[in-house]
Amino acid sequence: ISLCIDQSMSQAESYIIEIKGNEISVTGADSSGVMYGVFFLEELMKFRKAPILERGSIRRSPSSRARILRSPMSFYYHEELEQVDQAYPEEYLLKMAHHGFNGLWMRGILRHLAKVDIFPEFGANSDQYLSDLRRLINRAAKYGIKVYLYFTEPLGFDPSNVEEELIAEKYSHLLGNTNNYLQHRAMCSSFQETKIFLKEGMRYLFSNASGLGGVILITASEHHTHCYNSQDEIDCPRCSKREKHEVIAEVISLINEGVKAAAPDAKVIAWNWSWRHFQPRIITELPADVILMADFERGGTRTGNGTEHKVDEYSLNYVGPSERFLNAAKEAKKTAHEVYAKLQICATHEISTVPYYPVLFNLARKFANLREQNVTGAVNCWNFGNFLSRNTELSNWFSWSPLPEDIDKLLLKIACRDFGDQAAAQFVAAWKIFSEATEYFPPFDNKYLYNISPTSFGGAYPLFMERIGLPLPPPWLLPDIKYNASFPCQKHNDFSDAIQYYCGTFGAEKIIEGLRKFCAHWQNGVDLQSKALPLVPEKLRDNAEQEIAVCTAIHSQLTSTANVTEFFHVRGKYFDAVDPQGKKDLLCQLKKIAKIEIENSIVLKRCIERDKRLGFHGEAFGYFYTPEEIDRKIQRTKGVLDYNKELLK
Repeated sequence: ISLCIDQSMSQAESYIIEIKGNEISVTGADSSGVMYGVFFLEELMKFRKAPILERGSIRRSPSSRARILRSPMSFYYHEELEQVDQAYPEEYLLKMAHHGFNGLWMRGILRHLAKVDIFPEFGANSDQYLSDLRRLINRAAKYGIKVYLYFTEPLGFDPSNVEEELIAEKYSHLLGNTNNYLQHRAMCSSFQETKIFLKEGMRYLFSNASGLGGVILITASEHHTHCYNSQDEIDCPRCSKREKHEVIAEVISLINEGVKAAAPDAKVIAWNWSWRHFQPRIITELPADVILMADFERGGTRTGNGTEHKVDEYSLNYVGPSERFLNAAKEAKKTAHEVYAKLQICATHEISTVPYYPVLFNLARKFANLREQNVTGAVNCWNFGNFLSRNTELSNWFSWSPLPEDIDKLLLKIACRDFGDQAAAQFVAAWKIFSEATEYFPPFDNKYLYNISPTSFGGAYPLFMERIGLPLPPPWLLPDIKYNASFPCQKHNDFSDAIQYYCGTFGAEKIIEGLRKFCAHWQNGVDLQSKALPLVPEKLRDNAEQEIAVCTAIHSQLTSTANVTEFFHVRGKYFDAVDPQGKKDLLCQLKKIAKIEIENSIVLKRCIERDKRLGFHGEAFGYFYTPEEIDRKIQRTKGVLDYNKELLK
């Protein structure tokens, strides 16, 4: 096997593999091209189960030039640069490269990273942070991976943070609009000092972090930034006289100037998250060399279990592209802006505490549609849903030209590699069933997704007869984890019963019906996998058992959601009932649901024993269910079985 670089090849990372009778040559356009060529050669040998290949020539080049993910071991709500060695060990960077990713992102806070004369309090620990950053940049570069920092700038001031409040008091003249939700104060971008900070701060950062790949900018965010960050009507006397699109475009332009002054080749990626009706005017005013990143699913329309609804979050049940994405891409084409897609390809709020959601046929259609839009890059996760898996492997296959011609054949090769020739067809058939099951997934909106904690907690969510009436715990935060951010919703951390917070738009019965249909269909796929297990060779048995555990856990968690929803829905009828026989029948129904849910929780507990990733949520950075939590749930739920026994005599 000979490896070489041919710099005359036009596209970075591309490669040619020549397979002859007595040698194989891998020629790359650069060192990354050689690396990807070797990885592809390795994959072909795995598919063949031997170092024996057909003679011929293989030419591949990336159709997606930026392929960005992040580590599930990196805690977004802590200072990520303090933990880069733990979050990105060498073996993980190598696995990222094997899955085709050439970028990783982590959060940056400019006033922590940069020193600027105009604000001497900023950057007190920047020397250490930049040292950590440079170390990661250099280690990642060995695997062809660039580091990108995600910014919400100019970041506002949190009144609950003593250090930030002291700075805010000193520079009180710079404070702008107050965020209605968090009561954070914006760092008003209409002031010259703020503009200097954005431009010079970025210049300082890129001057002191050579090789940094670029920045990802969000300018309408839960983090309060400029005065128009999340509101259309504001109280800032300066920005209220300006247009929202003007303020957003100016912030991006200032950051772009600072980045490019120090690193002309670095990428500035402007994310259109929540631009909504201001989108066309913002895109028009973006600097020509800024890349537009558009959400691929938000703003789309999906039919779930026969009910049409709008999609305003990441989705693996909905393929996309959304109408909003298409409109953004159309505007970008007019102004010749490069377009990236924002995706979440492993897990979403639809079910977030599993390492991956194996709806691979949906995912293949999503990637194929993405390629049709001439998208040149993608950020493939948020701060959760980022475990490497067959989902990320599939994204790699669709990031190169030529694209896979037949998804069934590709998935069969992957299944043969992972589960053996005799069992492979059944696993592929199961993946197809899982994708078909998404048609029955109940209609959802953000009210549903942001309150559906019975799905996140799964078999750890208890059933009980006492009436509480508070909101359910948030499905992406945990009470015993310390976050460097304010979340008012965290005060509702106890298990509760107010299912109207997620059922309100569509009603409990519609939600229950969709979940039951989804789970029934999904179970058919799990059954198919389980029947194929005896056909799996012993050396591949761990692969198969882990896959079955994840798929069973998904069924169990969504069954729990259906059971919790139905239980509290029926419990309301029970408390309202006046007819003795009707009340008795409803109590029998409640006890039946409790028995079924206890059995379902035991199933999930067995799954955890097979895959320790289950229950982990990357944004919360902790486990929503563990064997111990499930045991506590079972004990509390047994109280339902003892409740009001006298009525049933």
